[in-house]
Amino acid sequence: MRPVREGQYTFDLMYTPDIFPMLAITQAMLGRSARFTGLDSLPLKESDRIAGISDALGQLGIPCTSGPGWFELASTTELIAALADRSFTFNPRGDHRMAMALAPLSLVCEQVTIEDPGVVTKSYPGFWEDIGKAGFRLERKE
Repeated sequence: MRPVREGQYTFDLMYTPDIFPMLAITQAMLGRSARFTGLDSLPLKESDRIAGISDALGQLGIPCTSGPGWFELASTTELIAALADRSFTFNPRGDHRMAMALAPLSLVCEQVTIEDPGVVTKSYPGFWEDIGKAGFRLERKE
């Protein structure tokens, strides 16, 4: 990671593209603008993770753009402050990494609902239990 200009960072994820969802959400929630490259394989994963993050950030009002193998987001602390009293529902698109990346949005937003929460069992069956132990308030809807 290196700052390009104040508040903007670049990440080359060629060798670690699977961390993109978590890293993009984290950068956005910190109010930082960021550019990610090396994402060529992400449309071929369990879901198109670039499209999923783009849709999630769009729902949150965070501007973003993407192209083959790259993604940019333009977050600000003002945009993040405006999320404090809002609730959101996200579809992880059947992708365990998307569900786990979106859950911590509840640190910023009033309420976050993850559709199909059981998708995390692919890689981390105890994710919801552990995140509850970390202090997140969880409600299970059947």
